[in-house]
Amino acid sequence: MSCLNSPQSLVNFKTAPNVVKKQLFDAALFRDLDVQPSLNTHERLRIIELTSLNFNEFYCGGDPRFCPEKSILYKGNRLLEKYMDDMLEIQKTHDVESVQVRIFYCALKLGHICLLGQDWGRSLSAYQRAFCTNQDLFWKEPANYFGLGLVYFHYKEYKLAAEAFSKLLYSFPCGSHALDAKARLAVCFHNIDDLPNSLKFYEQALMDITETPFMNKLTLRFNIALSYENNNALIKAELEYKKVLADLEKTVKDQGGQPTPDQVKLQAAIHRQLGWIEYRRSYVDENEKAKHLEAAEKYLSQSQQIESTDGRSYYYLGRCHGEVDANAHEAFVNYRQSIDKSEANADTWCSIGALYQKQTQPMDALQAFICAVELDPEHSAAWTDLGELYEKNAQFHDALECYKKAVKYNPSAPEPLKSRIIVLEKELALPVPARPPTATTATNSTTAPTNSNNKPLPPLKEAWTQPIPSELRQRQDEFCRVKEQKYRDGSAIWRMGDLAAPVGEQEKVVLQPLTDLQFQVYQLLDANKGYIEGEEKEVYEQLETKARMFQRNINDNLVCPKTSPWPQVTEADVISLREKKKLTAHLDVVKKEETEEDIKLFAKPLSDLPSSFSLLAPINVPYDVTSQEILTMSAKRIAKTADYKPVFDEDVPAPNPPLPPEVDEEVLRDRSKLLRPTALLNVESRNDAQSLELQRYLENAPIALIRNLTSVLKMDLSLFSTKTLLENAGSDEMEVRTQYRMPSDVNVDHSGHPTWECKSTPTFTTIAKYAQYQAETFQHSLKEEAEKLRQAGSKYAQQMTDGHGGKRKKISEKDEQRVSMKTIKFGTNVDLSDETKWKAQIQEISKMPPFCRIIAGGNMLSHLGHQILGMNTVQLYMKVPGSRTPAHQENNSFASININIGPGDCEWFGCPYEYWGVVEALCRKNGVNFLTGSYWPNIEELLDANVPVYRFTQKAGDMVWVGGGCVHWVQATGWCNNIAWNVAPLNYSQLSMAIRSYEWNKLSEYKSLVPMQHLAWQLAKNVLFTNQALYALVRGILIRSLSFSQIVADFAIANGKQLRQHPRTKDEVAHYCSGCSIEVFNILFVKERNSKFTVYCVYCAKKGGLEDVLVLQQYLMPELTEIFDGMVLNPALKNSLAQ
Repeated sequence: MSCLNSPQSLVNFKTAPNVVKKQLFDAALFRDLDVQPSLNTHERLRIIELTSLNFNEFYCGGDPRFCPEKSILYKGNRLLEKYMDDMLEIQKTHDVESVQVRIFYCALKLGHICLLGQDWGRSLSAYQRAFCTNQDLFWKEPANYFGLGLVYFHYKEYKLAAEAFSKLLYSFPCGSHALDAKARLAVCFHNIDDLPNSLKFYEQALMDITETPFMNKLTLRFNIALSYENNNALIKAELEYKKVLADLEKTVKDQGGQPTPDQVKLQAAIHRQLGWIEYRRSYVDENEKAKHLEAAEKYLSQSQQIESTDGRSYYYLGRCHGEVDANAHEAFVNYRQSIDKSEANADTWCSIGALYQKQTQPMDALQAFICAVELDPEHSAAWTDLGELYEKNAQFHDALECYKKAVKYNPSAPEPLKSRIIVLEKELALPVPARPPTATTATNSTTAPTNSNNKPLPPLKEAWTQPIPSELRQRQDEFCRVKEQKYRDGSAIWRMGDLAAPVGEQEKVVLQPLTDLQFQVYQLLDANKGYIEGEEKEVYEQLETKARMFQRNINDNLVCPKTSPWPQVTEADVISLREKKKLTAHLDVVKKEETEEDIKLFAKPLSDLPSSFSLLAPINVPYDVTSQEILTMSAKRIAKTADYKPVFDEDVPAPNPPLPPEVDEEVLRDRSKLLRPTALLNVESRNDAQSLELQRYLENAPIALIRNLTSVLKMDLSLFSTKTLLENAGSDEMEVRTQYRMPSDVNVDHSGHPTWECKSTPTFTTIAKYAQYQAETFQHSLKEEAEKLRQAGSKYAQQMTDGHGGKRKKISEKDEQRVSMKTIKFGTNVDLSDETKWKAQIQEISKMPPFCRIIAGGNMLSHLGHQILGMNTVQLYMKVPGSRTPAHQENNSFASININIGPGDCEWFGCPYEYWGVVEALCRKNGVNFLTGSYWPNIEELLDANVPVYRFTQKAGDMVWVGGGCVHWVQATGWCNNIAWNVAPLNYSQLSMAIRSYEWNKLSEYKSLVPMQHLAWQLAKNVLFTNQALYALVRGILIRSLSFSQIVADFAIANGKQLRQHPRTKDEVAHYCSGCSIEVFNILFVKERNSKFTVYCVYCAKKGGLEDVLVLQQYLMPELTEIFDGMVLNPALKNSLAQ
């Protein structure tokens, strides 16, 4: 179900790259014109200040002819195109930074201007040129990612648009762009079926007190209800629809009873969706089916009366009438109306075909189904219905092909289809017996048609040429051709030549050649260009660029304020260069002073809050700074704005995954070397188990298998057996995952095609019920094995009797894929955190070496002060053969411990931390989410991407150490239980991984389970630091956090809020923003919603308005300063410990 305000279909995006690369319109002629438009001062300044952030001002319903300031857009486009062509010519022979930076800023400005003129293809081309020219500069202005996101959004490339908007909001969470970006992000996630994120961003946009023309608050609420509906929460959706409808009617009444066109559209959409909900209920409640259909028809008829141009309401009403045989005519009428309003709707054509089939009109049904799959080749329901049509007409080969297509495209019920495919394949493989040509057999032959006209349907290959599909295809092709031509033509504004007419007093363009001193310096440097470097080389390149631009008569006035000024030299510089035989002296280059005009245009005003807050932001103070100095510097943001200097960089780019190591030539020659052997450490004594060597080895290992550790430490693993669990907590609830059972190196979908997506459907049961299932599957397996042995013995005896040898039959690839997809249940996340109920189990785990324990001074997670289930508590997993733990990184990339209780084995796979960026890219390529998706990597694809893979078997009693950030996945090969928890070694490597993961999660709108600010303060409070790198890392977090706390506190006070003391209590969990899911440290913005108090970060609180907000402070500043100033480095202690 598409959301309201999603863009209408304009053109197939597959054609967009050609549109971008080849502009076949009049702008190509503009470049060749000798006479360029001239500008007055206002026009020049306006072109300089225009960006994508002005989009709402210029967008006029998709027709650029009605947008404001067309003359400025026209002139800006002409001048920038000419400037770009000239600079590209210079770059061919002079590709230096001063040229590249001008191309970069020109491309950005051209992208903005084309976007405002709605020339989407050239706008995308310009943005991409700018991005490829200098990625490090691209993120620094919010308009850049916003503009790129708008273009991707227009082309319905929702994943790319979501990536652009997410990076924008990471670096600039506040500003005029934020609401627009969030509303569009919600639409993006809606269209890629990421309903949780879609709902999250709709709610964030709704909470914002500002408005956007893109989507008003009532429309946002409608889309929130639509998200509930798409998630099958029908009652919740219905209530929200009715609330929106009531508020809409009140709004219309308040404005005099005359609704706007958008309000009419929204009112009709609400009635339409209420009708569709009633229709869906008719399938669930058979006893009240007629009642629900009557209600649905009523709502849908009202929707049609309100707005008669919406094809979906006619389609839905046709579906309702189609449920009653007597209403077939009404159903056809509504489907016809739907086609007239929106011909390119595969659902409507499929329903028409189903109705024709019901009316025993197979030829008409065939053409309707073909139209459906013509419009949407992946329409599974249409392929299924087409297969049934062919099968009823005894055209089994065509039916089989259709069923295979249906299974391929993710049907709602794949198993019956797969069964039908198997039956048809078996039947078609059998020889057809000869039959006597009697009248009876002629009319009842298996190949005879059963349609009313006694004529076979056209075979599938010929069905596409039938009249109705052919006409539809021609109309769709013409529609696409017209749209493509519009993209090639670009904006209609570019063809309005009269817009070039000068307005008012025109600025005189004075091109400045090199001054005499600049020319002398240029000659001296040119004569020695083979020897110069550093700043002298930079000056030489800039002077040559200026000279070339003067030769080509290039006016720099639209991009120069953004670029570096030309170097200003003195006679002393010339003399210095002449006297030096070797040019080693530093050339004193005086930068041009900024004009008041430049300052006004480009000086960034100091906002009341930093643009963003990141634990990766560079720090602008020394690490030995005192807390008082930090607080004093931070307080100036409000008190003395002119003297304010930020403690940390407030503009920060979005984080990127680590770059993988370079691939060795030996690996390139022999890919099998990527299959790395896993370290197997055999522990023989308690001393081995407690040794520092073992700890150091594991802390540096991606993944390792430790054998005999539990037996050496005399751990009683029977305490974690299913029998003990039943005795202790048989009635406790546990999560169960329903999965397909497959070999560990195979992962296929329901149709047998390789995929990365790992189906793992969650449900809940009790430990007792799962234990019973575990036991029953084991008993069933024993019976199966016994039966196989008995059959094998009988077959062998028969072969001996018949005198035949035991030849083994080869299994074809097709047979292998046809192995039945048996489902299994995997019991996961049994919580063992209750210290009373699981006292014996927790005590048993405390026998582990200190670096493996849940509670230990060297485990950073021990210092949190509260529990995080499954991380600093134990969780247990109950498995049957085939149970899969899909691929993942541990939360915040911390290390983990896993012990196999037995009796069966588990097979493990893992990839080192350095390669998780490659794995993430492969996940995106295969359509799964790296952080939230359930996926099973294809080993061949990993090896092709030069990703090393570890693979090994974990036997009963074995412990697996999963190193920080290692991507790993596990499959049980026998019946077993496993216990697992996280550990966080107190070292620089582990903490830096966790911080990067924390920021990556923030970018991905994924909640980090470990609050890194809180953890850093706890470490500073509890730990005596001996490692300088670790000390600096923690110290850096504290510097940023302390400064940000002071800024946020001052912001709250400046907005009339009183800071209420709310000290942390023992075991109190960390707080996260209800809006954006980031950690909220120290200063909490609290709102009451539905009798519940919810916490927000300062950015979400500001956007939602501070009127009804309570501001709570968990730590007084003196408490934080005491911890900060008490944190010291003690390297001498490390040396004494080493001795």
